[in-house]
Amino acid sequence: MAVVLGHALSARAQVLGPKITLSGVIDSVTTAASNVFDGDYTRDKDSAWTARSRGRYRLTADVEPLQLLAVLELEVDFLWGDTGNPSDTGRGFSLNGAFTPTVNGIDVIEAKSFYVEFPLPRPHSAPWIPYTTARVGGQPFRTTLKPSVLATGDYAGVSLESEICGAWTFSLVCDDARVSFTYAQLDESLAGARPRPPGGDRGDDFFTFLAVTYPIPIDRHAFRVVPRLFWAYLDAEGTTAAPARCRIACAGLPLNGRDPPGTQAPPGAPEATTGNFRPGSNEYRHYFGVDGTVEIELGRSGKIHIDPTAIYMTSTADVYGRPGVPAASPCGPERDIRCPTGPRQISRARSWLVDLRAGWYCYGPCLDETWVGDVVRLGSGIHLEGLFMWTPGDASQHNLFRKNRVYHPIDTDSDYLNGWNEILATGSVDYLTGNSAHGMGENVGLGQYGRLQVGARLTWDAYQYWDRALSVHLKWSSAWTDEKVDTDAGSPQQDNQSGSFGNVPCALLEANCRPGNNRRGDASYIGTETSIGITYQFHRNIVFDVVGAYLFAGPALDSTVRQADGVLVKRSAKDAQLASARLRFRF
Repeated sequence: MAVVLGHALSARAQVLGPKITLSGVIDSVTTAASNVFDGDYTRDKDSAWTARSRGRYRLTADVEPLQLLAVLELEVDFLWGDTGNPSDTGRGFSLNGAFTPTVNGIDVIEAKSFYVEFPLPRPHSAPWIPYTTARVGGQPFRTTLKPSVLATGDYAGVSLESEICGAWTFSLVCDDARVSFTYAQLDESLAGARPRPPGGDRGDDFFTFLAVTYPIPIDRHAFRVVPRLFWAYLDAEGTTAAPARCRIACAGLPLNGRDPPGTQAPPGAPEATTGNFRPGSNEYRHYFGVDGTVEIELGRSGKIHIDPTAIYMTSTADVYGRPGVPAASPCGPERDIRCPTGPRQISRARSWLVDLRAGWYCYGPCLDETWVGDVVRLGSGIHLEGLFMWTPGDASQHNLFRKNRVYHPIDTDSDYLNGWNEILATGSVDYLTGNSAHGMGENVGLGQYGRLQVGARLTWDAYQYWDRALSVHLKWSSAWTDEKVDTDAGSPQQDNQSGSFGNVPCALLEANCRPGNNRRGDASYIGTETSIGITYQFHRNIVFDVVGAYLFAGPALDSTVRQADGVLVKRSAKDAQLASARLRFRF
């Protein structure tokens, strides 16, 4: 009896006890690039060859009968070799540390996720209450179906997923029907009541997201339509963690929350609280959007997928500028946005983002391969995709402090259009090097000028012709700004490493512009990028990727630079090249 009872208790403990799982990836990446690392496309002397490693480890504790889940995900980045700068050991990107012969270690282990997931109580007497799962803690965003268009990355807060099926059934097709809610705490005010001490300009900023996903009942096997309607809201006060509230910095205007002492402080304000966003400066931002996917089965001719996204953004914000000054001041007689008539203005933004991606893919039968009944054997495959995106911008002479059309996401994790570009976005192989010079992966648009881009991508899976999984990737894309960039706009700093798209336009601050400028935009063509890559999975857990990319830089990336003698000189953008290789181990 004792033996039987012991086995029963042991079995019960095994059932109710957590199942511990460790998974993750370890990447070893090397990149050689020219005219990519710094922020100046007109200076092509920044050639470098670097190597680094990243490890991401995911530890989960899963109690299956109770559907309880605890997750801890850690990330480590380090460079191969020490650069002498412990806070930024990579060029063009920040890492945790470096491995050297004398210092075999790192300084920081980054926690990417740290949350618990569990079902909310649901009384048996109330079957109409939807089955809801909650996540609490530091976690990745679960917002739009397409990543990096609104909120991607990690945050601290709560998310809820409610299944509509089982509670209410409006149709026979009920797969993936759900209601999603997210609350993210972006900043926390710990300084107490006003007046706050210097630097205590953080508010209790938060972001909420509500979405409904419900498949349209057409034909679940041949024609599948899954729309996702959502609304999101940002409430911000004072300085807010970038990039959630970078409306000023991203638009080529003074930095979010800070500016050189005295340049924008209203009368009597301490220098520590100068800037566009200060205590009492509020913003209320709304997003209305639709996201979804359409899949059309073509039988032996393959499958078509269409992934549209449309987001409309509206916001109202308090911004601060310098007090009014005489017309004879260096600000110029136009009394531009850097010299408004009063210290406070209401800035209104109305913008949108349209992102359409579509593709056709087929395996086996499209290449005249044999079928066994209704199942195709493993063989070659082709995936052809197209891209169109557009977000508006503002003309160089437009006063952005009053109205603007610049789209600002909450957080794209710097990954917008990841996989479509290697230089104009974070790369598919090296996800840290590209995008550092222009910021379009984070801000979507180029400065205040918006963005329009078209592209195509072809993937050929050559399973039939190789003993392991081998894929070849070809990519092309061309990009323009919605409004012309004022490439005559310079910087007050000497030899500033940034394009003119990030400087205050000449119509608004002529002091930093070269003589003879037209006070208007000059160019909109950003450039054309092409790339070719290979993915080779020579082991079940090991994948090798290599890619080469070339950017034909356009005149929108030109810049005006202040030389050592103070003279402003305009320089033309030069082409950029990049080659990356990565060895990835999954476990």
